[in-house]
Amino acid sequence: MGDRTIALRHDEPRNWWRTGALVVFVAGVLAAFAWVLYAMNDQGRHVESFVHLPPRSDLPVEVPAAGEYTIWASAIGGGQVQTPPVDEMHEFLDLGFTGPVGSDDAVHIEPVEYGAGTRYRVDGSRYGVAAWTVEFPEAGTYIVERRNSGTGGVRLSLGEGIGMPSRITAGLFAIGALTTVLVVGLLSTGWWRERRRIDDMMSTFDTYGHDRASVP
Repeated sequence: MGDRTIALRHDEPRNWWRTGALVVFVAGVLAAFAWVLYAMNDQGRHVESFVHLPPRSDLPVEVPAAGEYTIWASAIGGGQVQTPPVDEMHEFLDLGFTGPVGSDDAVHIEPVEYGAGTRYRVDGSRYGVAAWTVEFPEAGTYIVERRNSGTGGVRLSLGEGIGMPSRITAGLFAIGALTTVLVVGLLSTGWWRERRRIDDMMSTFDTYGHDRASVP
C-alpha cells in the first residue's frame, strides 16, 4: 500500500504547459509592443520620404525613381482640417501626370483608385489615407494636372511602393493570432495529458480495489 501510494504521487502530472503558456503570452505581449514601436518608426521614416505634389495644375514634381507609388491624401493646415472621404476625392478630384519633361517618350499617366482603406498616423498632425496608386515608367520631372470640382482641400504626396512598408494593425493581428494558437495549443495539450494521467491513476485504483476485493 505504501509503495503504491509513493508511486502514484511521483506520477502526478506537472504544470509545465501552464508555465509554457504564460511564457508564450508574455513573449507575445512584448513582441506586440516592440512591433508597434518599430512600425511607428518605420512609418515615420517613410512619411518623411514623401514627395509633395503641387497644389494646382501645370507645376512640376520630381519623381526620384521609376516604379509604383501611392498617392496619399493628408490634412492641410497642420491637421486642423479633416481629410475628405476617399470616395469623395475619387469623385471630385481629378489627377494626372505628363512626362518626363524633355523625354522623347513622354506619356500621360492616370492614377488608379486605391480602395484598400490604408491609413497612417505618425503623430497628432501627420496622418493621411491612401487614395490612388500610380506607376511611373522612369524617374524625372512630371507636370501635374490637378482639378478639384467639389471636394475639400487636401495635401497630396507620393510615397514609394504600395501602401505603408509596416502596417501596425496587420502586424498586431499576426502576433496576436500566433500567440493565441500557441497558448491554446499548450493548454489543450496539458489538459489532455492531465486527463489521461488522471484516468490512468483511477484505473489503477480500480484495479487495486478489485484485487483487494478478490482476496478470500
